Amino acid sequence: MLRTALLVVALLIPGLTHASKAPAKAVTPAAPNLCSDYEKQFPPCDLPNADKKKAKNLYEQAIKLAQKKRYSEALEKLKAARALSHLDMVYEREEKAFREMAVSDDLRAGSEALQKGDANAALAAFRNAVELDPTNQYAQQRLHDALPEPEEFGRRKLRAEMGETRLKPEAGVRSIEFRGNSTQLLEQFARQFGISTVTDQGLMPRNVRVKLDDVNWETGSQILARICKVLIIPLSERQVLLANDTEENRRELTQMSLRTFYAVGGTTTQELTELTTSLRILFDLRFISQNPAQGSIVIRAPQATLDAIANFLDYLQDDRPSVMLDVKVFNISTTLTKELGISAPDQFSVFNVYTEVRNLVSSSSFQEIAAALAASGQTVNATTVLAALLASSTSTSGLSSSVLTQPFVTFGGGITLTGITLPATALRFSRNESQVRSMGQALLRAGHGKAATMKVGQRYPIVSEIFSAATANSSLLSALGMSTGITASIPSPQFSYEDLGLVLKATPQVHGKLISLDYELTVRSLGTTTVNGLPIINSREIKGTISTDSGESVVIAGFINRGELASISGIPGLAMIPGLGRAFSYESPQNNLTELLVVMTPHLSSGRTTAGSYIRVPTNVPK
Repeated sequence: MLRTALLVVALLIPGLTHASKAPAKAVTPAAPNLCSDYEKQFPPCDLPNADKKKAKNLYEQAIKLAQKKRYSEALEKLKAARALSHLDMVYEREEKAFREMAVSDDLRAGSEALQKGDANAALAAFRNAVELDPTNQYAQQRLHDALPEPEEFGRRKLRAEMGETRLKPEAGVRSIEFRGNSTQLLEQFARQFGISTVTDQGLMPRNVRVKLDDVNWETGSQILARICKVLIIPLSERQVLLANDTEENRRELTQMSLRTFYAVGGTTTQELTELTTSLRILFDLRFISQNPAQGSIVIRAPQATLDAIANFLDYLQDDRPSVMLDVKVFNISTTLTKELGISAPDQFSVFNVYTEVRNLVSSSSFQEIAAALAASGQTVNATTVLAALLASSTSTSGLSSSVLTQPFVTFGGGITLTGITLPATALRFSRNESQVRSMGQALLRAGHGKAATMKVGQRYPIVSEIFSAATANSSLLSALGMSTGITASIPSPQFSYEDLGLVLKATPQVHGKLISLDYELTVRSLGTTTVNGLPIINSREIKGTISTDSGESVVIAGFINRGELASISGIPGLAMIPGLGRAFSYESPQNNLTELLVVMTPHLSSGRTTAGSYIRVPTNVPK
């Protein structure tokens, strides 16, 4: 297996051959300066047995590493073997082969890092390839391609040099109880976290008494700094400077960075001022200013504070949640009309029979009717003539002009014979019912704390002024046939428009998954009565707040109008008799029912991220 592996390696490297399978007698004699203690066909290198055995062991380890494609480690083993036997041609040959394999492996890793955008890893891989083979021009070119531009490289170095010193105390919590000098207190507390202290020359110690239980470095150092009135300035990862807490020391010793934060969206000047004030109080900022023209806030503070402010503003300036309001308005109108009873006659006509007959006989058509009856062979008497006269008195519309064509009864006699008409009596039994159902749906999108308004209805014109003076021009006067030399005022009515129907105004407030709705609902309609010819507007308003989950439907309002109208028509007196009155009257009751239901379903369409900004607040403070 070892000979086969060496043969494959030799075939892959140009210019190198290794005929391991040829018989020993066919091998060309080696040059006098070539030797090898590993292969018997070459002269030995005359090494001590210990070095020979150790070099052979290193070579075999290199072969195993190469089989696992760990060419860099294999190359290091071969270098160690050649250090023991630098004249061995087999070790020299394999070292060149593994070097080329390691260079190829580094070039491949660098190219993959460049494709992933990891410039640092690519630089390291290409630089290692150039160090392994300085004569490889392709490796040098790839290293040049991966190097950043000079300006960008300078900016990276400048940012690294300008970075603030970050203290790295030991993790965990500690407890301390101390009474005495404040400087000794701070030194003792810092020592518990593996931090050393350097005291400023002008530091003024104080006598303090402190007891803290289970506090970490951040919380404890903040509390002690306020109690002792000192500044704790990081000098390195494990060392701090203790100085008096004065404005001058804050300016000269405190490491600060400058950053500009831009407000997102339509932030007003007042909102920017309120945000600036809140940041100053919340983070105890001394150097903060605002620029309303650019909508920005400039803050000078330690890097840790700036990072906390950035997280805090990212959460505040995240997209405000928006809510999709699905509003449905259900309207049901029902009208029921019934008629039940007997429509008894309540009007009668009284007439003189003699007068009515004389009017018919004295008509101009009497002789014509009598001649026509005689010519037709019918008997001419009072009955046939009167029937013909009554028939001829019927108008073209089918109505008779004589009262004698109606049923009547008579009383009296002779010239005083009087007739009374008998109107028809009707039995009324009917029921009319109508129902109208309508459903209106609207989708409203509203942001957090922003009102959305929906109007459904019509604009109704109402006369506000009946007359108003308007001067007519000459062309209008000439069209009316009036002289153009005079000025006339033409009255014209003035109208005002009233919005009738439903007006809904909703303001959603998002609290996590809970949505609260502040709503105002107004319903305006025409009244049934008027004042001075102007209709009365009925108005009903509802205001309230309701909370629900996203996707849950809630009924925010419901209106019911119920009207009943009952009328009785009949003969006075007789119609009021219990039971018997049904024979002399009929009833016409009418019931009207209108139901209005407003249902709203809020859907949270976009919301804030669940991440937030957490500010460390001391929980264990000295009493």
